[in-house]
Amino acid sequence: TAIPNCFTTMADVDTWLRTVRLAGPNKPTVVNIGPGTFLGWDCDSSNVTLRGSGRDRTVFSGAGGRVGAMTISAGCTNLNVQDMTLDGKTARWGVFVQNVSAITSWTNVEIISEAYGWDERLTSADGSGTCTNHDGKHMWFSSRIRTTGSATARAYTARCAQSWFWGSEIAADVTDPNLSILFALK
Repeated sequence: TAIPNCFTTMADVDTWLRTVRLAGPNKPTVVNIGPGTFLGWDCDSSNVTLRGSGRDRTVFSGAGGRVGAMTISAGCTNLNVQDMTLDGKTARWGVFVQNVSAITSWTNVEIISEAYGWDERLTSADGSGTCTNHDGKHMWFSSRIRTTGSATARAYTARCAQSWFWGSEIAADVTDPNLSILFALK
C-alpha cells in the first residue's frame, strides 16, 4: 500500500517541503523519520520539525561529499530537531550554519564529527565576516555535541546567535592538547 508523502531520501523530503507543502509560518510541518541512516539534509525551509525515532535509531550522515550531516541555509528558520544523531565524521561538519539569524530547537540530539560539531559561519555584504545580525537563537535540551580530531576539533562555534543549553553536553576530545585552536565552546 502506498503511503502518501512518504519518501526514502532527505532530498525528496526537501523538494516536497519547498514545492508541494510550501512549509512556512502558515503551514508548519512535522516530518517523522523512521529508523535508519540517511544522507544529511540541507535545510532551506521554515517552520519544520524533524522527529526521528531515537538517537540510536535515526542517523543523518555527512557522507557523499556533503558539507555536513545538516546545513542550515538561508531560508531555514524555526527548525525543531529531535530524537536523532547527526553524524558528520566523514564530512568533518556535524551542523554547518549559514543562516546566522535562524531560530532552532534541539531535543535529544547527538552531533558527532571529527572537526566541527556546530559551526556558525559569518557572511556579510562587505565580505569582512563581521556579525551584523544577532537575531539567531538556538536552544538545546538533553543533547550532546562531540568532536574528536588531531588537527581540528571544535565542538561548538557560535559567532552571532544566542545559544542556550539545558541538560546538554559539549565536548572536544583532542589528541594534541597543546594546540590552542582546539576547543569545546567558542
